[in-house]
Amino acid sequence: MGWSEERNAATSFDIYGTRVTPQGVVLDLTGIALSTAPDVQYGTSVASNGSDFLVTWQDARTTATTSWDIYGTRVTAEGLVQDPGGLALSTAPDSQSGPSVASSGSEYLVTWVDFRDQATTNGDIYATRVTAAGMVRNAGGIVISAASHRELNPSVNATASNGRYLIVYESQDRIAARFYRTCGDGLIEDGEGCDDGGINGGDGCSASCAVEAGFTCSGAPSTCADINECVTDNGGCGSASFYTCANNLGAGPTCADIDECTNNNGGCGSATFYTCANNPGAAPTCADIDECTTNNGGCGDRAPHGEAATRRRS
Repeated sequence: MGWSEERNAATSFDIYGTRVTPQGVVLDLTGIALSTAPDVQYGTSVASNGSDFLVTWQDARTTATTSWDIYGTRVTAEGLVQDPGGLALSTAPDSQSGPSVASSGSEYLVTWVDFRDQATTNGDIYATRVTAAGMVRNAGGIVISAASHRELNPSVNATASNGRYLIVYESQDRIAARFYRTCGDGLIEDGEGCDDGGINGGDGCSASCAVEAGFTCSGAPSTCADINECVTDNGGCGSASFYTCANNLGAGPTCADIDECTNNNGGCGSATFYTCANNPGAAPTCADIDECTTNNGGCGDRAPHGEAATRRRS
């Protein structure tokens, strides 16, 4: 958890935090100094990606140039502050305030109220993604909502199973909400094996930005190609002399025994004199045709026993 505290008169309000166990034990009784930058910092929001934390706040260190900005720092599970000078999450013109942060399990999404266009929209909702390594993916911010009226107090929550975020905020006289999805933006992020800019599976990159079985994907946005398993070791079908391998898009190959007897009588010789019997996964069996068993092999009638002698006596 984090808070704003005025224990250092020289720096005004600073950001402190402490870790609390699931059993409610406070691990850092004197607090961890997360930011002691000049001027005022307050309005904290904290999220965990499952191992470490990102703490965000509203920061006035550059009020002379950009007014209020959004800053943050990563904190390890052991309480180590990884960005003691702070990560500049948004330093756009005019004020940004009221940050809220959530994590889908790897990266973070930070939202805030943004007044860079207050002359026309009087307060919008912006966001940026932050990696576990501390890289701010959207330095200029992502527009979540820029309606013609004022929008305030965003709150973001994440669904780890599909990488979607729900952002709820005040919009004039009502409560509004929008979903934001990182998968499908064409960028490869932590936890994603691919991102082709879409959210439909079956093309190699799944709806959750995982590489589908039977495909390879590369680049951002990702281009996916089917793996033709048949080109390597006949797709595992067995010897190409005895089996065919048919590639299937995004799936394993179809293997089929080759009936050698259908081509040139399986190499047995003339079909007039030899039979060919197919053997799955092996060479065919060839056998000589005994023509004498049918119609005496075409040699003529066979005389009954004693017929020749009888004819001679008569």
